[in-house]
Amino acid sequence: MLRADEERLFVATYKEIAIVFISFAMILFFLYPKDILKENVLTEESNYDLSVLYLKNMLRHDPQNEVLMLALAKKGIALEKNDLAQHLLETLLNSDNREIRYEAHELSYLLTKQTYLLGAKEELHARLQTLFGQVMLQFHIKDKVLFWYEEALFLERFEDARKLLDTHMLSYGEDMKMLQMRYYLAQKKGEDPRPFLHKLQQADIGNRDTWLMAEYYYLNDTKRDEELIAFLKLHAKENNTFEKYLLETYVGTNQYKKASAFYLRRYIRTKRKEELKNALQTLVAGDLLEEAVALAQKYEPQALEDKALREYFLKLYISASQTQKASDFAKKILEAGR
Repeated sequence: MLRADEERLFVATYKEIAIVFISFAMILFFLYPKDILKENVLTEESNYDLSVLYLKNMLRHDPQNEVLMLALAKKGIALEKNDLAQHLLETLLNSDNREIRYEAHELSYLLTKQTYLLGAKEELHARLQTLFGQVMLQFHIKDKVLFWYEEALFLERFEDARKLLDTHMLSYGEDMKMLQMRYYLAQKKGEDPRPFLHKLQQADIGNRDTWLMAEYYYLNDTKRDEELIAFLKLHAKENNTFEKYLLETYVGTNQYKKASAFYLRRYIRTKRKEELKNALQTLVAGDLLEEAVALAQKYEPQALEDKALREYFLKLYISASQTQKASDFAKKILEAGR
């Protein structure tokens, strides 16, 4: 009797286990259906190792699932399993799904750049160029324009950088930062940066002198003498530095008469005798002695009032072999009691 009771108890226990297992499985099915479990794995951000195991198992049963492949690649990157990630991304580069294909390109580019920066290799640089070119060719970049703009600069693809920046400015307008970036890019490409400098001079009032100076350097460095002189004449009145540069430019381009006339205008405006002397010395520097003598004669009355200027006039006449004029001026000095 005892043996039969034990056997019935043993059989009942197996039945109970089976019932419990089936019940538990049903509960799991209803509480965590396949899609929810998949979603939990895809969004898991703490236990990467466990997530990778789940994803690998899922891919065994669904090897063509590109969403799972992309998720596994991202988890692989997080765990620094770059070989695994790059292998998966290589497959996804040819995906028919545009979003997945773009994300695969971006992640593959970043992984390749990371490796390249650790130890530059020519083949990796070529790989970066290829991936970047594919992105430009296959996708209309809108949300990450500035990211790819920076990468274009990194790869020295300045024409692509221009296109990306122009696209961004078309969508979001020409704010100060965009204008500065466009000016910088124009320099890199060897373009005329003045359209952007002129906008910056109007928009960035606090740094207007900086942008004006940038325009001066551009004109000076590119030997655009006539345009440089026009620019300096326009701004000389508001900036003493540009006035100085204008005079230097006149002399540097052998335009001694214009430089002398500029000094003379300053003399007329300020009545400072050194400006009159500068006007004469400039003509002498340009070997224009005849013009210098003629100008001196015109201003002899003013020279009589200043000892240093009187002496300079006499030296000028003598150096120009105008001894008679020197003698006549000396008599005027004596008559004036100087």
